[in-house]
Amino acid sequence: MTKLKNEILEKELKTVMKEIKELRKENEDLIKENKNSQEKIFDLENENGIDDNNYRLLLFIIGLLIVGIIMK
Repeated sequence: MTKLKNEILEKELKTVMKEIKELRKENEDLIKENKNSQEKIFDLENENGIDDNNYRLLLFIIGLLIVGIIMK
């Protein structure tokens, strides 16, 4: 009886391991797809002249101007 249970458990284990392997493969594919999408977005932002550092610098300068006006 225990031999039969062990065989059933071994078959289930093999099935689960196979499913895990397939899910890992799918996950790796999705990660690659996500990286490609992020690179495309980054390239499009650069083509459109949107630079995060320049945008932050502009906001900082505007903030300084507002503070300077308030302090007068």
